[in-house]
Amino acid sequence: MTFDTPLEDELLILTSNRKHSGHPKNEVWQHFHIIPADSTNGKKDLHSGAACKFCKQKWSNGKTSEMITHLALQCPKPPPPEAKELNL
Repeated sequence: MTFDTPLEDELLILTSNRKHSGHPKNEVWQHFHIIPADSTNGKKDLHSGAACKFCKQKWSNGKTSEMITHLALQCPKPPPPEAKELNL
């Protein structure tokens, strides 16, 4: 009796359903430039950085919550009104 085929089929299903990491999904990303993940200093950084399109402030890891707060409350250059609405 062999179980190779069903196990291989299940593995194929599991790997094909994986989401691709590092892909910006939140609409806040449209107000930021994506800084590609870096592999300097001998460490692989898998997270994309971000730079505000309005004031050019940079983050090494683009965290959506920090980006929303920045646009709504902290950005010294006035973002458009729809950017401030993201903080609702």
